[in-house]
Amino acid sequence: MNAQGKEVEVVLSEDTVSISNGLLGFDFNLKNGTYAGKDFKGQRKVFTGARFSIDAGQWKLPKYSYMWFEKFVSDYLGKGKTLNIKHVPSEGYHLIRNLKITLYENQPFAVKELGGIPFTYFQCSLPSNDFAVAHPEWMLNNDISLLHAEHRHHMPYVKYDYTDPGFQEYTLNMWKRLRSEGMQGIKFDYPESAWITDGGFEDKNYTTTSAYRKLFELCRQCLGPDAFIHERNLGEYGTPRLDVTAGIVDLQRVWWDSSHFEPEMAFRMGLRWYKNRVVFNYYPDGKSLYDPKTKEPLPEIVRRTLLTQIGLLSGRLELATSFGSMTEQMKHDLTRLYPVLREPKSFRPVDMLQSKKHPEVYVYNIDSAWSQVILCNNEKEEKFISAPLSGVQYETGSLGMKQDKSYYVYDFWNNSLVGIFRGKEKLNLKLDEYQSLVYSVHEVKERPQFISTNRHMMQGYAELDDVHWDEKENVYLGKADVIGGETMEIVIASNGYHNPKAKVSTGSVKVESTTNGLLLLKIDCKTNKSVKWSLSF
Repeated sequence: MNAQGKEVEVVLSEDTVSISNGLLGFDFNLKNGTYAGKDFKGQRKVFTGARFSIDAGQWKLPKYSYMWFEKFVSDYLGKGKTLNIKHVPSEGYHLIRNLKITLYENQPFAVKELGGIPFTYFQCSLPSNDFAVAHPEWMLNNDISLLHAEHRHHMPYVKYDYTDPGFQEYTLNMWKRLRSEGMQGIKFDYPESAWITDGGFEDKNYTTTSAYRKLFELCRQCLGPDAFIHERNLGEYGTPRLDVTAGIVDLQRVWWDSSHFEPEMAFRMGLRWYKNRVVFNYYPDGKSLYDPKTKEPLPEIVRRTLLTQIGLLSGRLELATSFGSMTEQMKHDLTRLYPVLREPKSFRPVDMLQSKKHPEVYVYNIDSAWSQVILCNNEKEEKFISAPLSGVQYETGSLGMKQDKSYYVYDFWNNSLVGIFRGKEKLNLKLDEYQSLVYSVHEVKERPQFISTNRHMMQGYAELDDVHWDEKENVYLGKADVIGGETMEIVIASNGYHNPKAKVSTGSVKVESTTNGLLLLKIDCKTNKSVKWSLSF
């Protein structure tokens, strides 16, 4: 079959309504509520037998029917159609479920091709009623007598037994199938439902901890070492928040369901700096770039504080704001975070022993002469945040610089030189309420040196490479990853050298002088390029 993209069509044929763009297709059976997906280009079924139904347990369901509608769409992804299936009960009951499938013209199922990762959601030990009835021998104590008993939301009385050999085999086969279909990530929700303290295991050799680990081990075994496994470990219903999944799980969450941001979220991640990006990644749930109450865009200071603290202190930024609803300024600020930090190393809260409610100073040492610093005002009013540049760190909360050197301090978000400080001095900078700012701190050299860029919050760490000074030729040179259509600015302190002449391997370049004696090397390219640049003095 040679699949070709075309206009999106919605067709009703007997009991089935279908939507297709020639590359992908979905069929929904209006009689029994099952649906399936097809990949015409790959000549395979994406999924089959999915069911659009509800299990009422001991309660009698009202009569219901399936209604469908189609709607033309035209947005930033292109033109297409949405097929909307509604599960509508009779007798005045509210709508039970609503399924929407949108396909665009000439767009295949291309999550990986577009740089995405297929990722889905799994509830740890909340069996569906029909599965428990079909396999009571795979439940704890082989007992489903309390299947329909009222229980707390995600703490049912009937749970999976992850020690049962038969259930393990079934689970392994499921994960193998999902991997073969391209799945690369799983969010395990409600893990406390799988923390079993009362026994009932088929294999009596298991403990509470080993049975809990088995849930994640089975997934890792089949999805492989490169899969992303997320454990929403929040300690609900009195279960302990532990590191027992270390070596299996990649990501743990530190906060309840919330789309806002507050200082304690950073504190919970920041004080785990020695484990973050080493044992686990941590994050505080999805965040919105809009105010959840007013629905207006967050003020610039709030947005940049959120991106700074989550982007640099956590191991994951999960956004509740779609790209289609972002303003240009939101997109600009968001891209200052990418590429994200990948090294097994995190910003350290150097003032954590200074009797503060929350840390205010975080440091990421890049080398002996360069550190990135985050200053945080955790109060609901303007405040001066202070930190000595040098001194015994655990006693003073210092930045760890050398007392006999001088340092450039450059503010990334305000794109400004804060000043030149001697190592025996203190930083004492005023921040607005709940504001965080990131700074580069560079030891002053006796030759030209870069001290910041406008491209990334790490100010040169991610986007510059092989930067060095050719003393013989009086040339300062390096490589820069330049984004097409966006001027890249490299801030350079000339340190007494004059009359710079700039060259680049591709694109265009110019040099400008600033009012505070710095140089701006500006590079432009039409497309993304790795550009060799040089400044001759």
